[in-house]
Amino acid sequence: MIVSCFLEFKKNFMKKKILIITFPLGGPRVWAENLAKHLRGRGFDATVAFGRKEYFKQLFQRYDIVHSAVAVPNLLCKKYILTIHGNYKEEKLIGRIMTPLTIRHADAVTVPSQFLKDALGIEKATVIPNGIDLPEKTKNDYRLTNAAPTIGILTNFNFRKKANGLICLAKIVRRISPEIKLIVGGGGEFFEEYKKIVLDIHPNTEFLGQCKKEDLFNQIDIFTYYSLLDNQPIAILEAMAFGLPVMSNNVGAVKEILTGKLENYIAKTDEEYGNLLKELLNSQEAREENGQEAKKLSQNFSWNKIVEDWIRLYNE
Repeated sequence: MIVSCFLEFKKNFMKKKILIITFPLGGPRVWAENLAKHLRGRGFDATVAFGRKEYFKQLFQRYDIVHSAVAVPNLLCKKYILTIHGNYKEEKLIGRIMTPLTIRHADAVTVPSQFLKDALGIEKATVIPNGIDLPEKTKNDYRLTNAAPTIGILTNFNFRKKANGLICLAKIVRRISPEIKLIVGGGGEFFEEYKKIVLDIHPNTEFLGQCKKEDLFNQIDIFTYYSLLDNQPIAILEAMAFGLPVMSNNVGAVKEILTGKLENYIAKTDEEYGNLLKELLNSQEAREENGQEAKKLSQNFSWNKIVEDWIRLYNE
């Protein structure tokens, strides 16, 4: 009894106490919550603080590691790690000022892609990709699911450059065929504005709003991503893991995701995007080859693998 109590005490005492600070919306919050979940599964004491109110509640507590996606230094922790998810040079003034200062203060800096590391010119940055949970059920039937072909995208209507990509996609789809059904998942501040614009371009569009990714993936034949500003889109990784055929415009670090055979499905122009989409729509064999390759490549981004990279960084 005494021995077991001592071992339990020792186990809890040796746990690293980690605070993960993130933004209240979007991909960074999803990233932080998933990272914390997988760290807890490996015995770490991980807390997530999102938004100013939550962060300041934690500000004067001591942590072994503060791991922040927001440029706010913490002087009480033993180790401070800054993760940069996007190009801070394009953010509001406070981001452009605080981020360089925080980079200098940080014990370690990470970015999710080589693309972003090069764009920001941060030599000290370590590249650790975004992670995803691999689904239990995946797509294995690549026949068209409906009488009319159905394609889909997950996007974020809080950012205009992401949402503007949907307008480009709608124009491409209209040019190919008005019979193609486009299903859009995602919500945000500008949702109603873009919904009206897109429906005027391609009326055969359905908006799911904020939804579970499976609600979209189960209805579509091809995942068609298009954004005008991005880094390493988690939506593409999740569609790949589901086994969907995937394609994208050439944005951000997409070339670090769609590798090997899937490089051929990164469109450099809207005309090329349309031709690649027609190729996938017209060939079950092409859809199956793309989807199976996507499923295989997605294994490289499994949280079970990515969390080990974070643990190594914490222990350095």
